[in-house]
Amino acid sequence: MKKSEVVAGVAKRFPVLSRQVLTMSIRGQLPAIHRHWLARQVASDVFEDAGFPMRHNPARLYIPKPLHPIYFGYFDFLDHEPLTTSVFTSLLDPGAVVIDVGANIGHYTLLAASLVGPAGQVHAVECSPQTLAVLRGNMQRNRFQNVVIHPVAASGVRSTLDLNVTAIGLSWFNPHSNWPGVQGSGTTVTVPAVPVDDLVSGRVDVIKIDAEGVDLDVLKGMQRIFRENRHVSIIVEWAPPLLVEVGKDPFELPHWLRDAGFNKISVIDEIHGRQRPLEEAVRMVKAGNLAKDWVGDLFARRIS
Repeated sequence: MKKSEVVAGVAKRFPVLSRQVLTMSIRGQLPAIHRHWLARQVASDVFEDAGFPMRHNPARLYIPKPLHPIYFGYFDFLDHEPLTTSVFTSLLDPGAVVIDVGANIGHYTLLAASLVGPAGQVHAVECSPQTLAVLRGNMQRNRFQNVVIHPVAASGVRSTLDLNVTAIGLSWFNPHSNWPGVQGSGTTVTVPAVPVDDLVSGRVDVIKIDAEGVDLDVLKGMQRIFRENRHVSIIVEWAPPLLVEVGKDPFELPHWLRDAGFNKISVIDEIHGRQRPLEEAVRMVKAGNLAKDWVGDLFARRIS
């Protein structure tokens, strides 16, 4: 019998123990055995009904079995964006108000909902009908009452958007060859688009944006929020090679943030595992030193 079959058999016989060990590994209380391919296979089985543990809080991420190859193969949700997650969670205090644009199935929404507590609030913006179903399920199964889900795309003006169906959600970018395929790949979906200014009023402390190519348009739909919330922090996806590929200026997004008064901007580079000064990342883009599929996040604040 192969070693993998033995391990799978033990995990099946002792699922509670397997969940405990893998949970401690994911949360950093044991060596990172969950990163081994066999441990991931076991995790896919033993956490299917119990929900997958998250590193930074007690919330559980529930993912339907057919989506496991995407969220644990391509996205790696057992170790999803550790650097971005660390920066994001460091910004969250009890009572804070958070906007998560492009919430997908709820990784960052769950983190925020747990950390801001019942006195805080999280606005999750997600436009994919299929993804919305999983997002709503995650909020319900974690019993969060402090999350408002907005089933639209965020944009600069009220309109509709034609977005590509991809395994990573609805995207303005054309699907890349290294993206996994899903049912409907190669087709488009038309969704309503609404400025976030029309969705959220009052205090806002943290904004997370992953809008698959329309991130700048999302920001343009938040100008009232920025005027009214001087100390808001923003984490927004930045994909210079993909923007160049579709004929966009890769520096328009950071320039817009600077013009809006965000004078402290760094780049969260998950691929290389470090946080860079914006100027360093700009030099890398100009020199062509980033892979064609490189994607990072701009972390922007206003520092008086």
